[in-house]
Formats: sequence, structure tokens, C-alpha cells
Amino acid sequence: MMLKAIGKYIDTTPIADLLSQDETRTDTIVFEVDRFHDGLDLSEFSFMIRGITESGGETQSALRAETEDTVLHLYWTVDALFTTEAGRLALDLFGYYYQNEVPDLTQPPDRILRYQLPDVTVRGLPDSDAKLESRSYTAFLLEVRAAADAAIEEINALVADFEAREADQFAVIDTSLAMHTTQIASLSAATEQQTMEIGALRADMTPVIAMTEAEFNALEAPAADTLYVLRAE
Repeated sequence: MMLKAIGKYIDTTPIADLLSQDETRTDTIVFEVDRFHDGLDLSEFSFMIRGITESGGETQSALRAETEDTVLHLYWTVDALFTTEAGRLALDLFGYYYQNEVPDLTQPPDRILRYQLPDVTVRGLPDSDAKLESRSYTAFLLEVRAAADAAIEEINALVADFEAREADQFAVIDTSLAMHTTQIASLSAATEQQTMEIGALRADMTPVIAMTEAEFNALEAPAADTLYVLRAE
């Protein structure tokens, strides 16, 4: 929504009842003001808007400025600080300018230009005191979100616990398999050793040959490492 300034006056009638309590960053209001005022180029200014509630609460927000030939467009996205309290909301829009490129912000600006804006109203939530027990619908949504987050966190904890217990079971199985593998390897090594020992024993044994005396006498050269057993013919 755009509001055009006439000199330093801005008619806020079109937004008099636009805002509702608890709204945040859902409405952007554009103020169109003259770029030049009394010989000053307002494109060199910075702009702010203040809000003062019925109870005296005060907040403010910087405005984004865009220059278009002879006018400036000042963008105000209304945040929750302006709509926290229902009722009358006084507005103060102003521009300020520091002569130095690096201003001393502890000192007042060299130039200040203020616009006159009629008050607007922030509409309260209907029957908020009786039916919602002084809680806004936004607060209720936040409670629901918190409860949902807690439930999700509990579910995630249960899943993590199950996965951890499952991982422990797999670790026990892996350990058992490793132990059995080691035992099988040990048995295999023992068997191989026994086989080697049997082979060695066989190699050390003296060959025994049974033959008749005639066969023995027919040998050209009996082997020295062989036992000949003579049998009857």
C-alpha cells in the first residue's frame, strides 16, 4: 500500500485500521515523499519510523529508501514490535542527515526532517480476555509447536536408543564370529603341524622288505638303510 506525502503531511486514513495485534512482517507500506525540500536533496538522508503505544511503549524501524527522479519511496515492513499492543499507535516518520561521511552517532544529526501522520489503530484480538485466557492465537500456535517439537525429540531419542542397542547386538555377533574364526584358524594350524610331524615320522622310518632267501641272494647290492625280512619260500 502506498501513501503519498503532501509536503510534510502524510494521510494515514487508508491504513487507520489495517494492523491487527500480533501481526508481523505481513504488510509493507510505501511512503512516497518529495525528493527535494527547501533546497535539500532528501536522497542523502536516512529515514526512520517510530511507533508509540497507548501505554507509552516505543519502538522504531529503519526504512529502505529508493530514489525515483523527483520522489523517494520509503518502504516500511511492519514487524511485531509495532503490533504487540492493541489500541492507538502514534507514528513519527523522520529523515536525518550527518554532514560528515563518518558520523559521530553520539551527537545529534546536522539536519532532521519530520512528517506529520495521524494516529492509526492496532485492532485487538476478539474476546481475548474471556475465551483465550489472555493468550493470543499466536501464543497458542507457539505452544502447539513446542509440544510437537518435544514429541519429535522423544521419538528421535527412542529411535536412537533402538539403533544403539541394535548396534551393540551386531558388535556381540561380530566378536563371537571373530572368536570362532580364531579357533578355527588355531585348529587348522594344529592339524597342519600334526600332518607335518606324521610326514617327518614317516620319513624317519626304516623301510622293511619281506623276501625269500633266494631273492635276497639275487640282489646285486642290498640297500644299507633297508630292513630285509626273509620268509619261507
